Amino acid sequence: MQYAHLLLLTYLLGPFAMWLTPAGRRDRSAALLGSAAGAAGLAMILGRESLLAGVGAGWAAMGLAALAAVVIGTGFSAWARAIYLTRAEDRTRRQTNQKSLPTWLRRPWVLGVLGSLGPGAGLLLAGRYKHAALTLWLLSIGVLAAVVLAHGGWLWKIANGPAAGALQPPHVEWLLLLAGAAVAVSVLGWIVQALEGLRQGLKLAGRSTPGRADRTAMALLCVLCLLPVAGNPALVATQLDHSADRLAQEGLRIVPLGLTLAAQRLDPGRPEYTLQAGHLFAELGYAARARKCQERILFELQPVIAELEQQPAGGAIRHRPPVESETRIARAETADARSPSVADTVAVGPASAPEPLAPAPAMDEAAVREVLSRSLQAAMYGTFAIPDPE
Repeated sequence: MQYAHLLLLTYLLGPFAMWLTPAGRRDRSAALLGSAAGAAGLAMILGRESLLAGVGAGWAAMGLAALAAVVIGTGFSAWARAIYLTRAEDRTRRQTNQKSLPTWLRRPWVLGVLGSLGPGAGLLLAGRYKHAALTLWLLSIGVLAAVVLAHGGWLWKIANGPAAGALQPPHVEWLLLLAGAAVAVSVLGWIVQALEGLRQGLKLAGRSTPGRADRTAMALLCVLCLLPVAGNPALVATQLDHSADRLAQEGLRIVPLGLTLAAQRLDPGRPEYTLQAGHLFAELGYAARARKCQERILFELQPVIAELEQQPAGGAIRHRPPVESETRIARAETADARSPSVADTVAVGPASAPEPLAPAPAMDEAAVREVLSRSLQAAMYGTFAIPDPE
């Protein structure tokens, strides 16, 4: 078997690839465990619907999750060992295998592309067997986390059911948060290993990489510096807040709290994010943090309170007078709306001059103060109840 075909089959067969190499066949226990894990994984994928429908209790769900974790961990361990065993045992044969690869398959950009498609593929073609195997094994954590996220609704339904047992809703929410963080780290690791495969390909090609690496690092630093300015954190914060509202309506509390706090960090000028965080802190029983949210709302509303206190008693609060440009635009729009058509002008005569705009109506100070007072009281005290410390 040609070496290129061996590498391709190793990636396609997964944990069954232990039987492809003589060293893998000699390690019979690892090969059998990998085959069993691969067969169990295929059975779980094909019978997924019936398997989930037959589990309705919390203990059964946790047992199924543990079984899935064991299957994924064992399968990826056998797969990673099969990748490592593709290297020849003696160095001379190993170098011959690397030279037998097609020329186009050893180009740096090809290694980068293959590393983006398959984790560790670029490193494996560059002769970094240990790094390739370690990359693939670490990917099992991201795969397990992705499986947890994909079945988050099923876990939440069981946790809120009558037979939840030890599987409580807060446990599911923390599990989903950890799974989301693991998926994010796995995605970053996937990108890093693809770039590392590209770098190893450049080293094999004899190209000097320090200067290019310095320029790439400087460009990445500039992008990170410009991202807060050129990006739109307010829009991201709004989307996170909407997602938190939808999840809170489903009964979740910890995940919406994390999304709301992230929105508050991205757009600290919106007090409603602080208000929503106070809601969730109070419902979860975190009295101290709920009070901090109240104190922050008070601090942000101090300018409004000071402005109300400076208003004279019995006076009227009027709208801001329009600036000259706004007055000209309003008059032009009024004139266009009131001017007759050409036929009406010929038959009736020239149109009369437009009437001047009426002054802005005065707002009752008592009504304004009452509305703002109710808003402040709702924001500070009446919106969420803080539990008494035990």
